[in-house]
Formats: sequence, structure tokens, C-alpha cells
Amino acid sequence: MLEFKMSIVFGILIASPLILFYAYRGARKRLSNLNFIQEKKTLVISTILASLALFLIGASYAYFYMLPFFLEFLYKDAMSLGINANFSIYEFISFIVLTTVILVLLLNYP
Repeated sequence: MLEFKMSIVFGILIASPLILFYAYRGARKRLSNLNFIQEKKTLVISTILASLALFLIGASYAYFYMLPFFLEFLYKDAMSLGINANFSIYEFISFIVLTTVILVLLLNYP
């Protein structure tokens, strides 16, 4: 189940540019009578690429900086209460992925 969950998350992240491209293409065909989509094609594409780049920057910031800080805080808080944390690999990776996604959403969309 862990491999399945991780493959879904990474599959969505890797396929998101293609998904956005097809969504843009579908919207362009359905709304062909609106001129602003065809006139500002470069603006739409640059906005999609910029949002994807910012998402990846936010994900790397959350994973490499915020997550170790957060885990250290949780560990020290548990130790001060006298709690010994036991995690399974599934629970730990699920927690890491979920925390990273939540931190990315919180950091990118204030």
C-alpha cells in the first residue's frame, strides 16, 4: 500500500504539466469564441510554468528545511513528555508526504 500511495503522489506531480496542458487545450477548444485565450497564449503558458516552478520550489523548501525542523520539534516535545515514538515505515512515509504537501499548500497560498 505504501508503494501504491507514493506512486500516486509522484505520478500526479510528474504528470501535472501534461494534465495542465490538456486542460488548457480543452478549455481553448470549448471557449474558442473568446479572443483573450488565443491572444494571451504566452501569458497563460508562462503562468502555468511559473506556478509549477513555484510549487516545486515550495516542495523542496518544505521537504529540506521545514520538515526536519518540524520533526525535531515533535521529537523534543515527545521526549519532554516522556513519550517514546514508534513508527512503522508506512506511517512515517505517509506522514512525511502528507506534511510536505500541506506545507507546500500553506507556503504557496497564504
